[in-house]
Amino acid sequence: MFRDLISLGQARELASRYLRVSVGTEEVNVLDSVGRISSEHVFSGGVATPPFDRSTVDGFAVRSADLQSASPDSPVALKVYAEQRIGREAVTLPPGGGNTASG
Repeated sequence: MFRDLISLGQARELASRYLRVSVGTEEVNVLDSVGRISSEHVFSGGVATPPFDRSTVDGFAVRSADLQSASPDSPVALKVYAEQRIGREAVTLPPGGGNTASG
């Protein structure tokens, strides 16, 4: 069931016989780089991608208390209280702050 172990030297010899590995680097066109491994970190050069505001995690924050009376037959209307932007101080939603009935 188990094979006999071979020495490190034998393993290296087998690997070099069947594997062709290049450890050098070369500069290639980005279109020719598919399937290759970068030898350095790659940066976008300050170009915003995509070139418009976007959220990495979309969603809305609500207080569960503002939804207590909600049901499929009687939905609760909420208003947008604030917008949270990346890098800005966190917005705190006050009690009833998103509920149009209270505030």
